Amino acid sequence: MARVAATTPTAPAGVRYTGVWRGGQGTGAQRVLPAQPWSEFAPADKTCFELGLRLASASATYDRKTETPLYAGVWRGGHGAQQARPAMPWQQLAAQNLAYLGQGLRLVALSIFNRNGQTAYFGAWRGEPGDVKQWLYPAM
Repeated sequence: MARVAATTPTAPAGVRYTGVWRGGQGTGAQRVLPAQPWSEFAPADKTCFELGLRLASASATYDRKTETPLYAGVWRGGHGAQQARPAMPWQQLAAQNLAYLGQGLRLVALSIFNRNGQTAYFGAWRGEPGDVKQWLYPAM
């Protein structure tokens, strides 16, 4: 019996995307947007919020060719407050996190990237029921 070698499809050149899908119940709305500059991400986030969608997952990367941070997100049906802030230094993120904790928001998405030798932190917060305790540590 002859063996057939497994082949791996060749991906097209350019930007690559990855995702995670999971089962859910109902017919809840969802929106997914590819990586884009904050000037495009922030208005899209606002539009999603106004449609009753909340960030469920978010990530950021740094495009070295354009020297621009890029942000991607997944929004799902939800309620309550939400905040997302563009990438910032650790001290600023930690202070922002404390302020949002005081408002009942919890960090639900955190992404880091290297911006010209400096670690930049991108965060998204949502109103979450339950204990206000949350621990947050810088990249190690």
